[in-house]
Amino acid sequence: MGMKVFQLKAALEQVVGLGPKEFFRHYRAVQARRMISEGCSLKDISDQLGFRYYTHFAAEIRSFYGIAPRDLQKIIERQSPAHPAPRLGARTFA
Repeated sequence: MGMKVFQLKAALEQVVGLGPKEFFRHYRAVQARRMISEGCSLKDISDQLGFRYYTHFAAEIRSFYGIAPRDLQKIIERQSPAHPAPRLGARTFA
């Protein structure tokens, strides 16, 4: 079954409510948060998620969560299993 690019884009938007670029951006931000919670270094996370430069990773995380990666890391490190994750604005994703 062949599908044209615009059909794939429309299908993705219909299913998840995001275009391809925004979906990928969301995916990487969620993966970064998961990796931070697993104790990975920010530089390693940046590399593993395909950012060519750490500064691009930092800008993307800051844009998505509203705080710098280092601050997000500190928040996650302070969390304990007994306490729920703090809300980081309207775009907090587990």
